[in-house]
Amino acid sequence: MKKLTNKIAIYLTSLLPMSLFGEAEVQSSISDQAAVYLATNAKYHVVVAVLVVILLGLVVYGLILNRKISNLEANQK
Repeated sequence: MKKLTNKIAIYLTSLLPMSLFGEAEVQSSISDQAAVYLATNAKYHVVVAVLVVILLGLVVYGLILNRKISNLEANQK
């Protein structure tokens, strides 16, 4: 029984890195295809612009929220 569990453990540990590397290759090929698609259609600028607008919106919202909280704290004292 112990030999069987050792063989199973060796088998699983030898297959685990293969599955991880195989998945990484598939993931990289998908991301490469997405990069080629975005580059050919010049969509990078759109993606970057949307991300910048979202991040700026979050920063502005945080600043406004901080100002409101500061006013509430000042009014409580």
